Amino acid sequence: MLVPAARDLRIALAAYADAVIRDERCPTPASARAREDATFTLCVMTGTRDPREAVARTEAWLAGKNVPVGGCEATPADIGLIGQSVSDDPATVAPAA
Repeated sequence: MLVPAARDLRIALAAYADAVIRDERCPTPASARAREDATFTLCVMTGTRDPREAVARTEAWLAGKNVPVGGCEATPADIGLIGQSVSDDPATVAPAA
């Protein structure tokens, strides 16, 4: 699984929290849809189906903890590699063009 960049995780988590608060304060069809969209986005980014698990996984990643993802562990080092490409030599990592 690709691990999202920390910046993207923070944005998705903030959008989710904002959508939940807005929907709970003044529920409307638009706020419910925004909440569904934010929930879907956060779950997809974290490889989960439950928003509580998605939030917990996001917070763990942002805190620098290793988190199991689909049978693998995503480490803080994995998150740091986002936005970089690997050359033909597996030992060489270069910034993405």
